[in-house]
Amino acid sequence: MKTFDKIPVVGTKFRSKVEQEAIAALVPSEFNAVQFKPEPENKYDKNAIAVFVGGIHAGYVPAAMCIEFGEFLAAHPDLIATAEITVRDGDPVVSVDISTP
Repeated sequence: MKTFDKIPVVGTKFRSKVEQEAIAALVPSEFNAVQFKPEPENKYDKNAIAVFVGGIHAGYVPAAMCIEFGEFLAAHPDLIATAEITVRDGDPVVSVDISTP
C-alpha cells in the first residue's frame, strides 16, 4: 500500500474569508492537528476527503489522491497528521504530513 508523506491541501482559496483568516492565524504555531472527513455525498466528487486543521475546514485532499488516500485512512485509523501552514501573497497554503505509529 502506498504511503503518504506530504499532501498538499487544495481549495483553501475557496474557503470563506473568515476561514482563511482563521487558518492563517494558526501560522505562529506552525504545526497543528489535522482531521480528515470523507464526504461521500459531496456533489462534485463522491470520493472527496475534507481536511480540517484546528477544527477549521481548510480544504480537500487532491482529487487524484482521494481513492488511494481513503483506503490508506481506512487501514490506518490511528495515523498521526500535522499541518504545515504558510502564507503566500496573503493566502494560507496548507500541506499535511502523515505518520503511522
